[in-house]
Amino acid sequence: MRNILYRNNGLNIRYYKLEMFLSLFGEYVIEREYGNIAYRAPTGRRKDIFVSIDNAEKFYSKLLTIRKKRGYKNDPYTA
Repeated sequence: MRNILYRNNGLNIRYYKLEMFLSLFGEYVIEREYGNIAYRAPTGRRKDIFVSIDNAEKFYSKLLTIRKKRGYKNDPYTA
């Protein structure tokens, strides 16, 4: 699963990438990357590791709803 969300707050366009994948060791990894579109390097990166897919999916959907409540949208042109 992968989502890229955008938020326009005045002069800055912020992005939030959220991805869930299966690691080589059979664990579910949720990787987040966020920052400003104007800069090359991201502001931050985080990885969360889960053993069960149920917990990983719950956490993924929780992060997605939190970001959408803060004004992030899927399409950068409607942000």
